[in-house]
Amino acid sequence: MVLTCFGLAFGVLGRVGALPFDPMTKSSPARGSVARSVRSGSARSAANAGKQAGALVAGKKVAAKKVAGKKVAPKKVAGKKVVGKTASAAKKISSAKKAAGTTKPNSIPRAAKRHEAKAPRPILTVSLVSLGCPKNLVDSEKMLGLLAESGLTPVSSQAEGFGGADAVVVNTCGFLEASKEESLSVIKEAIEAKNKGLIQRVVVAGCLVQRHRAKMLEWAPGIDAMVGVFDRDKIVEAVAPAGVGVATPAKGSKHASALDASDRPNYWIAANALVAADQRGMKTTGLTVNGKDGKGIGYFEDDSSRLRLTPRHYAYLRISEGCNQNCAFCTIPSIRGKMRSKPAERIVAEARELLLDGAHELLMIGQDTTSYGDDIGTGLSSGLRANASVANVSGSGLADMGGLPSLIKSLSDTVGEVSGSGWLRLMYAYPTNFTQPIIDAFAALCAKGFLIPYLDIPLQHGSDRLLSLMRRNVTRAQQGAVIRGLQKQVPGMAIRTTFISGFPGETEADHNELLDFVEEMNFENVGIFEYSHEAGTVAGTMEEDPALAVAPEVKARRRGEVMALQQRIVFDRNKAVAAKFDEKRPLDGAGKVSGVVRDVIIDAGLQTRGRRTTGVVEAGRLYQGRTTSQAPQIDGMTFVHSKNELATGEVVRCVIVDWDGYDLIARPVAELEKRLSLTVLR
Repeated sequence: MVLTCFGLAFGVLGRVGALPFDPMTKSSPARGSVARSVRSGSARSAANAGKQAGALVAGKKVAAKKVAGKKVAPKKVAGKKVVGKTASAAKKISSAKKAAGTTKPNSIPRAAKRHEAKAPRPILTVSLVSLGCPKNLVDSEKMLGLLAESGLTPVSSQAEGFGGADAVVVNTCGFLEASKEESLSVIKEAIEAKNKGLIQRVVVAGCLVQRHRAKMLEWAPGIDAMVGVFDRDKIVEAVAPAGVGVATPAKGSKHASALDASDRPNYWIAANALVAADQRGMKTTGLTVNGKDGKGIGYFEDDSSRLRLTPRHYAYLRISEGCNQNCAFCTIPSIRGKMRSKPAERIVAEARELLLDGAHELLMIGQDTTSYGDDIGTGLSSGLRANASVANVSGSGLADMGGLPSLIKSLSDTVGEVSGSGWLRLMYAYPTNFTQPIIDAFAALCAKGFLIPYLDIPLQHGSDRLLSLMRRNVTRAQQGAVIRGLQKQVPGMAIRTTFISGFPGETEADHNELLDFVEEMNFENVGIFEYSHEAGTVAGTMEEDPALAVAPEVKARRRGEVMALQQRIVFDRNKAVAAKFDEKRPLDGAGKVSGVVRDVIIDAGLQTRGRRTTGVVEAGRLYQGRTTSQAPQIDGMTFVHSKNELATGEVVRCVIVDWDGYDLIARPVAELEKRLSLTVLR
């Protein structure tokens, strides 16, 4: 089952990283962009907490509040002050000194001092800080589920001293330099709290560990255990060594404490998925991690029974891990490995679990969702499935196509069977493999299924020369064909993408081509990020060449020009949508509302009461919501003004009555269409 803990988890269990997004365009960057943002705890998210890495909001850096650690009160033992030690510990230290033949200060070996610094305390509670992307968030949710099942109690990391937890887990992001610095900052904060006696154990997990395992202890001495991206099932052992430390220990056993662990940190960092599978006794003969040979080991990890950190009404559904692409700027393949697809039956089972737990919206995620199934021999590119035509993408034909179309068809059927309503949102598509059969299938599923007309597809640039330097294996014309095909075949299609400015070798001519491409495609949301140097990548080596490196001020200017263009596009679109509502005549001759009508899912009720604005003629409450064109945490929002109470997760039919920058303002249709009923006299 899914362990849902929205009221506790959102901003309580841990500081939670979000999808990266561009605050001016409300869009996330792709895998090679400059920063990974995390939630800042504003009204934009009901319970997001964390730190903003490299993103701007209203032109200012956003930084979360630091967790302030409490000072350990000095205690007196036999008339002497012992800082941070109990009387028992002090006596033991005194005995140790005598045994060593000296009572001089600081004569105890360092290891003994560390062990005698404080008395053992059972590890009963754990606080988790999740940083980075939605894939990392799913990892965090799974680890929390495992920890909770073991008997440990999750507590807040927002409170002073990480909420007084006995252990702290930091699930890191190591994608970019800014991500690394943010992760190390939180790790050092936890170690400082441990040194003050506020917590007992610091465990570090995730991408930073996987990428920089050899340097972690040098960067942050004091880490007690480390868990790589292929070993999250070891988290309980890492937090509570030897498998003890649960809330109800067996008779005669004892809870785990910091003193039970050895001086040397424990490591669970498999080199790749094949090694991890072999260590778990799986049969790996003949299987590979090559990404697209049809013989891959696939995604064998279990994402079910998570303690979710999202609101109950939406959840992330991972369909694959790793990436087959070799983009010049990206570190993902070196961290997460090649593409590994999760078997379709397990994805469907997990979707069913999430729907039964109350999720209305499922966001399908992976590093490259378009290539789903290629690694395990069930992809669209395998056999005759690649020859699918428009004629066989409706009805049962979708199930026979294989790959992403067949998976979405199965998920759509599951939504219809379990709840009868819901949204399936596709994220992280890759343009190279988004072929015409997929476009046809996408259109068919939007028309007859529960797939919504929205696509997140990072494109990175609009210049053929730059796309080649980036090793994207796609041209501007091919990208344009995908976008125009979707816009033509799918009514109300919304496309979100991201670009990089200042990639090594980018010229003014390349930049102008990008501006032209953005204006031509008329995207709903665009994120544009300055290139970030990453050691070990092809692009990182390129930037070391002065002839190719783009000056920081040039990167910033070019980014600003793209964002200014996209701002105009979005503002013009929102203004035009709002203008269709006639405030003076809100109803037409048939008693129906004028204007653009959209379904809005309510994310949160706001404390603010509505003021009189366009279309708002009386007081009411404001709600934060989203249309199908707005993904959570990364796109614009729709503020709903309603006289009636609306529930979080409720889908309300609304008419757009106004706009505010990137956001829309709406009223429930039912409130505007109320008619005066007259009694008929006979």
